[in-house]
Amino acid sequence: MRYLFIITCATLTLFACKQNVLEVPGYKIVKHSDGSGIESYPGSHVLFELDTYDAEGTLLQSMREATMKPQVQIPVEDSGKFSVFVELLKQVKAGDSLSLFIPFDSIPQIPKDLPGNEIEYRMTIADVLNEEEYAAHFEAEEEAAKAAMVEAQGFAKEMKDEATQYLLQYKKGDQQITTTTNGVKIMMIDEGRGDNATEGSQITVDYVGMLKDGIHFDDSYSRGQPFSFKVGSGQVIPGWDEGCQYLNVGSKALLEIPYALAYGERGAPPSIPAKSDLIFVIAVNAIN
Repeated sequence: MRYLFIITCATLTLFACKQNVLEVPGYKIVKHSDGSGIESYPGSHVLFELDTYDAEGTLLQSMREATMKPQVQIPVEDSGKFSVFVELLKQVKAGDSLSLFIPFDSIPQIPKDLPGNEIEYRMTIADVLNEEEYAAHFEAEEEAAKAAMVEAQGFAKEMKDEATQYLLQYKKGDQQITTTTNGVKIMMIDEGRGDNATEGSQITVDYVGMLKDGIHFDDSYSRGQPFSFKVGSGQVIPGWDEGCQYLNVGSKALLEIPYALAYGERGAPPSIPAKSDLIFVIAVNAIN
């Protein structure tokens, strides 16, 4: 009887551990924590938060704060088409935290400068909903997204108007200007705190981009989401890689970037003409 009890307990423990394992043949999956919510099932909608990292742990993209969360509906019938995300999400429950590693050769148009040979998709399962629940959730998310966009557009106009005023101050020529080795001119607007960004830092900023005549061509505020990049990795124009190394958390500055450190002799039509020096007002939110 004693041995039967031990064997039974061992069997139950093994079964419980097996249930906790996430497997998709050919892919590496790491489960960080086990949730306690509803398990996914055929026809359910799995909502999740998602961060994407390179092989060195640098955050490439985050959708955790997105107004509308990414979701996958678990098929009721097998379509015959393989999707690693579907196969993985068939096995999860609300609250699970996990990472899926996908090799470069499974990802179309992967940037050539990324280190290593795989991308990490770090996910937290936010909810598992039936069709009726998802319809109500989607409607609520859509309304929230519309309200957020209206708010973002209003704030973006304020920020663009403010950037225009900074450009006018800069053009007066009576402000203190720092010029970098390769000719980026920097007018500090607000001093920050802590150390400046350095090559390899992951920096998160909001910005407004203008031509020297004050015409706006881009900004982060209209999208309602700051922009993150790895300094010195070539993810942005060279003038940003150089100029942002003069900034720290909480700082705001106007950068004049010569065309050779921006989009060069060709420009970036139609928004940016050939040989255009560019103006950016950049506010630093975080440095990691």
